[in-house]
Amino acid sequence: MAETVNIDFRSSVPVETKLSNFNPYAFVYDDVECASIEGWIQSLKSSDIDVQLEVCALAGRTAKRAGRKLPDWREGGVLYWKGEPIVRDSQEYIDFVTDVYRTMSAANQEFRDWLTSTGDATLTHKVGSSVKAETILTEKEFCDILTAIRNDLHYSDQMEF
Repeated sequence: MAETVNIDFRSSVPVETKLSNFNPYAFVYDDVECASIEGWIQSLKSSDIDVQLEVCALAGRTAKRAGRKLPDWREGGVLYWKGEPIVRDSQEYIDFVTDVYRTMSAANQEFRDWLTSTGDATLTHKVGSSVKAETILTEKEFCDILTAIRNDLHYSDQMEF
């Protein structure tokens, strides 16, 4: 495995595309059916629960396009889940996002296999932004979450007898 894995859905390297939020890794979070992490992320822009449910059901570019039509959250720095506001720049938000990624990972063996296949490689996401006020999830936050999940998976594999 390469020393660095740059997660990007446009990559020609399979593992780099398979770890992208655009992949249709379905999961259920808080009784909401989600077709992908991208759909879930984009849904956070709307305070309308019905709109959130619709966007959560989307994956890939379709989810990204739907998110572009939603209100611009950046001015107030507030996102929403099930109508409840959550401040983007808070530990509560990072804990929430991490929990969602863990839920998606637990529901998708293929995702876990691709993630663990990266071994100890450094995960990067060069198309991502590094400014919290401009993005729902920075490159560092995204990669830190995936690295933590990967580390937990490696640890749990070592604990099996």
